[in-house]
Amino acid sequence: MTVKELLAKLEKHEAECTIHLENIKEKLDDGKEKFDFLQKSIWGLYGIIITIAAGAAFTMAQFI
Repeated sequence: MTVKELLAKLEKHEAECTIHLENIKEKLDDGKEKFDFLQKSIWGLYGIIITIAAGAAFTMAQFI
């Protein structure tokens, strides 16, 4: 195997790796968007739970 053949194989390999890494980056970006949505949903549920708890405490205080 000559140096030119080895260099050609290396360049081909680097090109394939670049494509593969770009695909991985796209998948990670998609996952980040889903994670951000879930995180916002969880914070929203915290607000709802706190509001219900405060409302229940206020209502129970009126009956006591």
